[in-house]
Amino acid sequence: MQVTEQGIKEKILKAVSELPEGITYEDAIEQIILLQKVERGLRAMRAGESISQDEAEVRLRTWPK
Repeated sequence: MQVTEQGIKEKILKAVSELPEGITYEDAIEQIILLQKVERGLRAMRAGESISQDEAEVRLRTWPK
């Protein structure tokens, strides 16, 4: 399932409308970047390009320190 341009715009507008008053430009931009990263992760997960929690834990235990 691909997000359309309109879908992206709607998600950004919704997220921005829910931000508290007095927010900075930087905070708003960070929120939009977070939305993009979540969308990317969800697409990867739906495409089978993710790993399970158990696999992640195994990889972290064997990660060079």
